[in-house]
Amino acid sequence: MLTITPDDIFGFAKKANDSFEYIENKLFPDTRSTLLKSLESFYNSVVDDFRNIYPDDDKLYQKLIKKDKENKVKNDLVRKNTQKIAFYDAQVFMNVFLAYHLFVAGKSKVNLQNKIKQEISKNKNIIFTKQSLTDFETFFAQKLFVNAELRLLLLPFQIDKQDKKINDILNIINKPTEIRNYASKINELSTSGSANIVLNDISNSNISINQIFANSPEITKFILQILEKQNKVKLYNVPMAIDKFTGREEDLRDIHLLLQQNRNILLFKGFGGIGKTTLAIEYCHRQKSEYDHIMWIVFDGDLKSSLSKLANDLGIVQAENFSDVLISKINSLQNVLLIIDNFFIPEKQNNITEELRTFLPNVKKILTAREEIKGKDWIITKEIDKLSPTEAKKMFVKYCGFSPNEKELDDLMKTVDYHTLTLELSAKLYTGYSNEITLTQLTKSFGDINQEIADIKTNTNYADELKINNYLKKLFNLSKLTEPEIEVLRQFAVLQPDYMPYDELKEIIIPENKIKYTQLLNDLSAKSWLQTQTDNQKKYFRCPPVIQNFIKQEYKPVYEFYKNIIQNLIDLLYKKPTDNPVDKFKWLPYGFILQNLEEENEKIAASYNNISLIYRYKGDYEQALEFAFKSLKIKEKVLDNEHPDLATSYNNISLIYQAKGDYEQALEFALKDIKISEKVLGNEHPDLATSYNNISLIYKDKGDYEQALEFALKDIKISEKVLGNEHPSLATSYNNISLIYQAKGDYEQALEFALKDIKISEKVLGNEHPHLATSYNNISLIYQNKGDYEQALEFALKDIKISEKVLGNEHPHLATSYNNISLIYQNKGDYEQALEFALKDIKISEKVLGNEHPSLATSYNNIAYIYEDLKDKKTAYEYICKAVEIWEKKLPANHPDLISAKNFKKRLENEIMR
Repeated sequence: MLTITPDDIFGFAKKANDSFEYIENKLFPDTRSTLLKSLESFYNSVVDDFRNIYPDDDKLYQKLIKKDKENKVKNDLVRKNTQKIAFYDAQVFMNVFLAYHLFVAGKSKVNLQNKIKQEISKNKNIIFTKQSLTDFETFFAQKLFVNAELRLLLLPFQIDKQDKKINDILNIINKPTEIRNYASKINELSTSGSANIVLNDISNSNISINQIFANSPEITKFILQILEKQNKVKLYNVPMAIDKFTGREEDLRDIHLLLQQNRNILLFKGFGGIGKTTLAIEYCHRQKSEYDHIMWIVFDGDLKSSLSKLANDLGIVQAENFSDVLISKINSLQNVLLIIDNFFIPEKQNNITEELRTFLPNVKKILTAREEIKGKDWIITKEIDKLSPTEAKKMFVKYCGFSPNEKELDDLMKTVDYHTLTLELSAKLYTGYSNEITLTQLTKSFGDINQEIADIKTNTNYADELKINNYLKKLFNLSKLTEPEIEVLRQFAVLQPDYMPYDELKEIIIPENKIKYTQLLNDLSAKSWLQTQTDNQKKYFRCPPVIQNFIKQEYKPVYEFYKNIIQNLIDLLYKKPTDNPVDKFKWLPYGFILQNLEEENEKIAASYNNISLIYRYKGDYEQALEFAFKSLKIKEKVLDNEHPDLATSYNNISLIYQAKGDYEQALEFALKDIKISEKVLGNEHPDLATSYNNISLIYKDKGDYEQALEFALKDIKISEKVLGNEHPSLATSYNNISLIYQAKGDYEQALEFALKDIKISEKVLGNEHPHLATSYNNISLIYQNKGDYEQALEFALKDIKISEKVLGNEHPHLATSYNNISLIYQNKGDYEQALEFALKDIKISEKVLGNEHPSLATSYNNIAYIYEDLKDKKTAYEYICKAVEIWEKKLPANHPDLISAKNFKKRLENEIMR
């Protein structure tokens, strides 16, 4: 065993003080240095904080980038395809900056500003100003000053490692697991006065490592004790430490705590490529001073056979009782940690778990496995999950060697769901071929089941080992799964990669045997093909995206396999007149299934149409329009030009445009619908009545009340005849004609039809149906126009009670309801309450309707009158100007609302100018 004396430590300290030139020239290229890794981590945290504290910095860089966008200077220090980046994101800046801080405490006379500017000025991709460099240096120094552990870590420096004794001292001082103890001990000794140490600023060149050790026998003794302990550990077959290991700090702490418990077996469980083995390797090297012996075996299906690979290292030769001798030898050792990598339960060997229980009982064991070992309370299972976004980004940049475009990197990480191995392979692939492929192309290749990554560029000839799909095929071996298990994975491959409740899955998939299906899900979860969560006794399942993409490459999604699921989706999304659309919202994410299919048929079109309708009820008009046009595109291909289903699609699109406030587009599609419906449906068909109803509301919104009333009466004539007296669709028709009479100023007629609507709706719809809320809102407006504000307020509160409960905080109808009640309070003279609800309306409307929606103009118009009542004419004028600007774009010049708003604006101008 190597013996280290106090004189050795003092000699080390003297060499450290004399080695600044060596450090400057040689240290920084050694990226494996623990010291450098710690500094890099600290640097990255400073950068994150700097961005938060200097938010305007990015704007400065954007201006500089704009000026310099034509500059295409190339430089080897930063990849030629790198986009413009801030100086603190550039690898070359970090290298120079951290190298400076490694030796600035000593005798170096380097001028930081000049050295940095000299290096990064060679590359015009890096954006900086003199002031921003100064700000960053000041900020870094402040952070460093309060980081006692890192300041202490910087003291010993890195000197010539050829001296074995000095190398061992460096190992213990730079050892991450001992840094806290080391810093704590020095602080303790300094505070108590036992050591003559003053922790000066890192930039103070008077500080002397030699003095610290020479004047502090206690510190020297402390280091000697740790070195003595570390020199005892022996590693058997343990893989080398991984230079670019990133993150997992919380996992590493958990592992160490768990292994301190009495139970000796800890199982790392997670699906392939998530980082179980890497984590085990890091733990071995981080915590090796905690053990006397650390052994590593790769499981081959038999414990004794796997263990035999350690025989030579342990000095055991072949003998008749070879296995027994080997086991006896290991059992005789003290404080042993054994890693069993890639553990699995072989077929027809279920007794392997009981064998494991009695295998080397005094040895602590870590198992890495994809499959959970159920029902064994003597095994502690730790689930190893994906990296956090921050950890994943740092890992990619480490493997890549430079910082790619942040948004493109975020897109890649989300696409592969932060899967450790896939990100590592992607970084290596991108680094090697970044002149031929972009990060965006690499990201798209994961979602395109027909495109091998190696085929992104036809003139690129990648080596087979660089094809990520080849790695995935080795990683995910389907041969060990049963046909029913593969069938379930094919179902999950086309779902969103989110956790889906089991109660919903069984309704979408409708398995023949629900008990058997539940068992399949649990088995696939135990084998790490699926992931599971439990919340309030509800179970959720998801398939990681990297597995989803692999399954889709192995089994191309075709309609025939998913047709039953698609029919179930159509049925679940279909809204009958008595259904509450809110109950349908939960099925919208399952529309993701359709995006994986290339076929186009009527069933898929019907699914898109139903999804679109529910998004419209939800108030998400952009999504509604997207799916409506997907449906229409298919129908126009596969149906006759006069098919009723085509008319239905035109009607649906018309309703969405109407909700968006685009009345010209709405009218165009409504007329297409009526042209087909009048020709093929007959004069008394309910669908024709619906089409008349919808076009009547468009004419109302355009201010053409006579046309609106004509079509509304056509609708009611059919509906009263064919639907019966209590049909929900008839209630809708009564509500809509009431709105038209209200717009015409005929409040008695409006109230008559509104009450007919309410009578049906309260009887046949539930107490929390959104249509009932709409009806209450309508009748509230009528009472308000009649001057009966108490009745108006009563119905407005009924509307809001339903809307807030079932529609969510950002639904367009809720904004309308807030606007209505605001007007009531205004008419009652309660302007503070009126303003409160008007601002709630505007907050929602500005967020969800867009900047040019007519309803937003209505809200601006109404709040302008409230501010006038509050004697704030300047703010009133600002809002009425906004209303006029929108209405001039969206309404005819003779529309009553626009004329009234212009008159109000002119009046305010005259009053403000007085």
